Amino acid sequence: MLRVYLTIIAIFVLSGCTSWKYKIDDSVTFEIRSWNHDPIIKEVEGADAETFTKLGEGFGKDKYKVFYKGNEIPGADPATFKQLRWAYSKDISRVYLFTCILDDANPDEFELLGGSWSKDGKHVYHGHQKVDADAASFRFVGNSWAIDKSSAYHALSLVSLGCKANGHLEVKVFQDIDQETFEVIDAFQAKDRRSCMDTHSNCPLQLSRLAPRLSVDIFPKNRMKVGWGGRGR
Repeated sequence: MLRVYLTIIAIFVLSGCTSWKYKIDDSVTFEIRSWNHDPIIKEVEGADAETFTKLGEGFGKDKYKVFYKGNEIPGADPATFKQLRWAYSKDISRVYLFTCILDDANPDEFELLGGSWSKDGKHVYHGHQKVDADAASFRFVGNSWAIDKSSAYHALSLVSLGCKANGHLEVKVFQDIDQETFEVIDAFQAKDRRSCMDTHSNCPLQLSRLAPRLSVDIFPKNRMKVGWGGRGR
């Protein structure tokens, strides 16, 4: 667990020392500069230099395609493409994170919530991964925690650019919470009037006598693990 947290910290520190930009000449190239290696320059495959436009935050488009950090966003429509916050974007028919498609997301209803959580009218997402939660009542409550009408959800912020099912950190679910008394303690612990929820170790001593909460790891989607929340593994 400590190795995971140190990796996350290293990514954020190193990302602050990295810059990138598009260059338009006879062709379009994408250049990455970092303090610890020579510049990386790659040609943006399929980009039309005559119509290419830099959009900022790693995005660019031409008359035919849309790109993120030099990679094509498959199927994105340049005419209706719109940047959202950070690496999120959308067009008339889809929502994207990096170059990944958020399955079934409605761009007209899509809402960024914070902490890598988002939703539309029917679905909830952590990063690009769909999460089984009630979209109508789902809300981000801070420090990596979110809740809906019956459960609490914990996941650290997204750190991977991969579009596969294991491309980001796991989502942990604590079922049957009391929404009215739910309270975030810190980035790894929360509580309600009945129990304590802890994502990686025992709850604090003053909460350890509360009834344990059944927790379910729902990430990845096809491999479910069940354990007792508030009784570290």
